[in-house]
Amino acid sequence: MAHLKGAKVITLVHDLGAFRRKKLTVEQENIRLGHSDLVIVHNPGMNKWLKDNHFRKPLVNLGLFDYLSDSQPMEKSFTSETYSVVYASNLTWKKNRFIYELDGVIKGWNICLYGNGFENEKLSFPEKYEHRGFILPDDLIATVEGDFGLVWDGESCKECAGAFGEYLKYNNPHKTSLYLRCRLPLIIWRKAALASFVEENNIGICVDSLEDLNEILPAITAEQYKEMRENTKAISEKLANGGFII
Repeated sequence: MAHLKGAKVITLVHDLGAFRRKKLTVEQENIRLGHSDLVIVHNPGMNKWLKDNHFRKPLVNLGLFDYLSDSQPMEKSFTSETYSVVYASNLTWKKNRFIYELDGVIKGWNICLYGNGFENEKLSFPEKYEHRGFILPDDLIATVEGDFGLVWDGESCKECAGAFGEYLKYNNPHKTSLYLRCRLPLIIWRKAALASFVEENNIGICVDSLEDLNEILPAITAEQYKEMRENTKAISEKLANGGFII
């Protein structure tokens, strides 16, 4: 109908149903997206996946999802000898089993969890975890306590495994933009679609396994952390004002 009225149709992809939940075939997804004159995808990884699966309409990359909010992050100076890693998500064992694998792994850092579903009865060392419950995003931006935001998904702390983990190769997770709005430097899987963005902008670190953090985090100096934190500031402001979609 839009085309009949002379309008152009631009589609912004939120999720690829054919990949994430397998509720569509690739052919069905291509037909739906094919009604568009232009499709905005998350990143080069998603762009390539669609082209490899024979989608032929024009594609452009978004970069990051904007995070409109009037909340202002807290100013922070690094004063502790131990870094705290923030993870905000569904915290159930079924959705993010890697959280519970970290139970016997964490050394020289700690983890602060925000979200529902945390099953601390499954842990042998619950004292390594700080669970702050569910907090509304605007409140989290203004009050988050931690030094890094963790972009990870799936069944293993050694890699982003399983369907949710594999999707990180193509997806821009909601939590990435939330952490950056909080001005938290990122810890992200090296094979994730956004890993190159993190490296190019010096806004965090890329790792193959979360076990690597036991050596990497204690070696980061206060000056190095301050530089990464400062680099998140401009991106945070851009996210708050819709700068990526514009």
